[in-house]
Amino acid sequence: MAVALPACWMVSHLGSRLAYMALEEDLASSEGKQDQAGLKIFQPPPQCPQCAATLSAAEMLPVLGWAMSGGHCRSCGSGIPGLYPVAEAVSLLVPPAALLIYGVTPAALVFSLACWTLIALALMDAGFGLVVDRLTLPLLGGALLAAALDLWPLPPEDAILGAFTGWAYLRLGNWYTARRHGDDAATGWGDMKLAAAIGALTGPVLIFVLLVASTGIASLLMVAVAAARRTSPAQARLRFAPVLVPISLMALALPGFISVDSAMAAAGRYLGGMP
Repeated sequence: MAVALPACWMVSHLGSRLAYMALEEDLASSEGKQDQAGLKIFQPPPQCPQCAATLSAAEMLPVLGWAMSGGHCRSCGSGIPGLYPVAEAVSLLVPPAALLIYGVTPAALVFSLACWTLIALALMDAGFGLVVDRLTLPLLGGALLAAALDLWPLPPEDAILGAFTGWAYLRLGNWYTARRHGDDAATGWGDMKLAAAIGALTGPVLIFVLLVASTGIASLLMVAVAAARRTSPAQARLRFAPVLVPISLMALALPGFISVDSAMAAAGRYLGGMP
């Protein structure tokens, strides 16, 4: 228990810092100061994003600190986005899931880092419409490196092919949309890099399935939103990362179905058992 409590605080603090980084990126973008936004995940102390007041120990309690303050800064009274407690709560779930799925192995660490990064990207896109290179590119490079060093249950060639498949799927989708509708913005370049990073973690077979499922769900959501707003589906644009990331997190929890060999073997077993 003496070790578990500090560990839980550190993990939730990481979630809070990821949320802060998302908000900082949004503020920098709105003010035209993207070059001043830096990685501050490990740079204490946590501060109010509006008045820069340092948070107290009570305010830094995972989830409870935000609830006890009523979602407002004690110094300036400005609202603290709900992104913070959501990131903290979800971040707390990642390490137990990693140990349950992968045990005490390097793959558990890779899984945790990948999940935290994907969660941050989904929250950024959902809240601010941003899929930033400073998270997608390290995730892509880290996934390829983990596969090359045998720290992740995926052969290096599958990781490379998966990254290409993820990028190419969305790039071809944009090309088709441009040819069909004259609009080359079905998904952004950030989404393509995100798909490449997830492909490097899952391999070419699984990333293809994930992207087909995600685009199908996104299309249905666009139709539903268009119907609610009484507009055409083309005008009801949705952010893609909040759709792709949850499905991808579930896929990462299935280590036996990641590589091409595993996927083909699973398909063979399924087909072989059919009458």
